[in-house]
Amino acid sequence: MTVFDDLDIDSTEITSKEFILDDDGFPLDSDFRAFRQGSHVVLHILSLGGGRGTDMRTGKVIAARRIRQSNLQLSAILTANAGQRIRNSNPPLIPTQVDCIVREGEWLSVSEDEGEWCTELWRDAAPVAATGANNFDRPLFFFFRTNISPLEVLDIVLNRRVSLEPNLIPPAPRGRNSYTIDSETIEGGWVYIIRNHSWPGWLKIGKAADRDSRMRSYRTYEPHDGASFEYVESYPSENALTIEQDVHAYLDAKLSANDDNATRRGEWYFISVEEAVLAIRLRWIGEFPESE
Repeated sequence: MTVFDDLDIDSTEITSKEFILDDDGFPLDSDFRAFRQGSHVVLHILSLGGGRGTDMRTGKVIAARRIRQSNLQLSAILTANAGQRIRNSNPPLIPTQVDCIVREGEWLSVSEDEGEWCTELWRDAAPVAATGANNFDRPLFFFFRTNISPLEVLDIVLNRRVSLEPNLIPPAPRGRNSYTIDSETIEGGWVYIIRNHSWPGWLKIGKAADRDSRMRSYRTYEPHDGASFEYVESYPSENALTIEQDVHAYLDAKLSANDDNATRRGEWYFISVEEAVLAIRLRWIGEFPESE
């Protein structure tokens, strides 16, 4: 069935509203929910008023990246106006879901510059089925053609799953794999050390399936040119996830009574580059490689 076939079907399996987690596992002030509508699972990205929009905008970019890195078949994006009177309309106009379609296609893609993609998408959505002042943070519906449950789709976007069941839809174009996968939690990839000169002395030790994509995601958080994230070291391994977890456990125990690390959060440590490299080397599986 197409998106148009499903638009008039009642929603089922509606999840509760959830916060999205950033890459360090901390919740952002945001609202996401999902539900099934016919052959599609719909991700509802809500807006936040009252000055709460900063985290929501950051969350949208993170969600777009995770959608791009997954193999979810995004087939339509709608505004949330259906069934509501269009503002300032006289006589009253009540748009249908068809009137609210912003983008539609067999397989919509998210560009690698997720921040710009989100800006363009929400700008395009602002005048659709609405009049009056544009609301850049308006709620949007993302329609995914998939057999997996709404909760599993939400798991992908909120980064809450370690592994995912195979997706039963055809592979995406351009050689992407034919199974759904959360690239934040697959075993292989890179163990890396990064720093940001805005926080002298602090290093983050993390894991990425795609090193360059991960760095682009960090740069969406840079508030000014002097706050740049940069790689210090990065090492490829088929066991990157296991190594990263072992390194965190090792450093958490080693630095538990260290005053300099009393305020640390997530994967950030107040240590030297030499100490960080040594921790990775001590927990490495196989022959320790050269940094790339």
